[in-house]
Amino acid sequence: MRPRWILAYGLGLAAAGAALTVLMLGGPPLQGFDEAWNQAMLGTRNDAFTAVSHVLNLAGGPGSLVIMLALLAWWIPTGRRWGALLLFATTLATTVVAQGVKHLVLRERPADPMVTVDTGSFPSGHVVTTVTFCLVIVAVLVSTRLRAGLIATAIVTVLMIWDRTYVSAHWFTDTIGSVLLGGGTTLLLWWAFAPLLEKDNLRRLAKKETKVLT
Repeated sequence: MRPRWILAYGLGLAAAGAALTVLMLGGPPLQGFDEAWNQAMLGTRNDAFTAVSHVLNLAGGPGSLVIMLALLAWWIPTGRRWGALLLFATTLATTVVAQGVKHLVLRERPADPMVTVDTGSFPSGHVVTTVTFCLVIVAVLVSTRLRAGLIATAIVTVLMIWDRTYVSAHWFTDTIGSVLLGGGTTLLLWWAFAPLLEKDNLRRLAKKETKVLT
């Protein structure tokens, strides 16, 4: 069974992300706010915050590949094959969406970022990856505690938003667009995979019951 709320939120976020992308093509609609936010972040820099930001930058960049491979190595042998495929599919889909929008909008980044960056500021690949991985983990592992899982997703996402704006890699509205595009795409794929994820759960439950009986 496919939960309707996942489809509704997925469509809503994707539509909002598409709308923000269209607005960006005509020029950033909230550039004044973005610049004010960037200045505020510059004023908070210190050694402790910078150390945390570097950890988050690594986790959302090269570290994300390690995280994905670790999850695949865990899920495939433990009967979560559809969950593993969902992770692969969402990672591929959100990467295509993010890179496509980046090259379409080609928004300039804030001046003097603290980290190495590529072309285009909108959206943030780090935030897209964070939202994607967190939602997939919730879909595969936290089906009985959705509220707690979604709250944890929100907290981790806010931390990555802080990181990307703290290091001046992105404007604040870039990160919001990332949540909309990445979250919308991931939720739609979660909705599509929901019956298959349930099959994984039922299969694993049946194996546990068989072991108990034997």
